[in-house]
Amino acid sequence: MYSEWRSLHLVIQNDQGHTSVLHSYPESVGREVANAVVHPLGQALGTPSVAGSESLLKTDKEVKWTMEVICYGLTLPLDGETVKYCVDVYTDWIMALVLPKDSIPLPVIKEPNLYVQSILKHLQNLFVPRQEQGSSQIRLCLQVLRAIQKLARESSIMARETWEVLLLFLLQINDILLAPPTVQGGIAENLAEKLIGVLFEVWLLACTRCFPTPPYWKTAKEMVANWRHHPAVVEQWSKVTCALTSR
Repeated sequence: MYSEWRSLHLVIQNDQGHTSVLHSYPESVGREVANAVVHPLGQALGTPSVAGSESLLKTDKEVKWTMEVICYGLTLPLDGETVKYCVDVYTDWIMALVLPKDSIPLPVIKEPNLYVQSILKHLQNLFVPRQEQGSSQIRLCLQVLRAIQKLARESSIMARETWEVLLLFLLQINDILLAPPTVQGGIAENLAEKLIGVLFEVWLLACTRCFPTPPYWKTAKEMVANWRHHPAVVEQWSKVTCALTSR
């Protein structure tokens, strides 16, 4: 049906939006900077007396610099609080497209679509399996997926470009974890049902808000077919098919 349209698979693979300038420095430098910058932001969100106060970041320059650090922080091992704080900050900020609040920097509130597009690309780093993968990574991935669901369900100001970035983000993280080869006992087994469920739900929501263009459908068709060895993919596909054909 979409044979004449180009797939976006290479676009997804070649996108460098998930890289940070800190990747150009030695790992020890990146880790030290991320730890120092992210902790105050994360701790502020986790402290009830501070959580409702204004963000530490006031200008566009400050926010963009900090996002470079958070982007790198999301690639770190899960042996401390840094990755958790990165996730806490970003899942808070993307709610600028749902219900802005004081903890979100003003530049993000003013241009939420622009910033959320970058945030989604950065969050891709969280879903890359770690050597020490386990319950903490699963928990953080689920936190992001729940935030994505809320964003897609409740945002009334999400632009077409943001919907498109969101769909590509979901295709990418599913492919990272569900494409062969499958690691026995890896996080993919624990996340597969939620991953594919959120992808299908957000895709259907996009159809009602900002219908995906043919290249997106072709890309989804190709990529989902590559994950069908996971029982959760087949089960979720069956549920969606039944729901769409039951009326």
